Amino acid sequence: MHPIGCTPMRTSTNNYTTCDLLANYAASVHNKNLKQLMGKKNNANNAYMLDLYTAFTDIINHAPGEGSDQSNKFMNNLAPCCEGFYDTGFCGQQDDTGEPLYELCENPDQLFYWDEVHPTHAGWKAVMKALEQPLKEFLDRAYVP
Repeated sequence: MHPIGCTPMRTSTNNYTTCDLLANYAASVHNKNLKQLMGKKNNANNAYMLDLYTAFTDIINHAPGEGSDQSNKFMNNLAPCCEGFYDTGFCGQQDDTGEPLYELCENPDQLFYWDEVHPTHAGWKAVMKALEQPLKEFLDRAYVP
């Protein structure tokens, strides 16, 4: 599970400046429990758990190292590109005449999140860049029945 406390849905209350630590703690506990459960299964060596939490967190925190060219390109990693005009509104919402009730950023490639919870294409590209090497290592290993 990714750090859900860093999604715009959770960061909007503080003007997209900090992550919700309690929500992130819940995600990390979930991930720890899942890892323990998978370790007890007989097929644990044939399954790979993607570490979305670390991939997202490194990008959001501008972590240096592999993939940093991707993570450093985002302007505000906690704000969405698409926002509804109203607290109860959402990205893509229209009024009865078809007029948009949302606002889009000018350059989605400069923001990590598209809406309240989904990354932009550029955001997913950065995440996949971070996950590429671990996935290759898992897929390239010799198959042992």
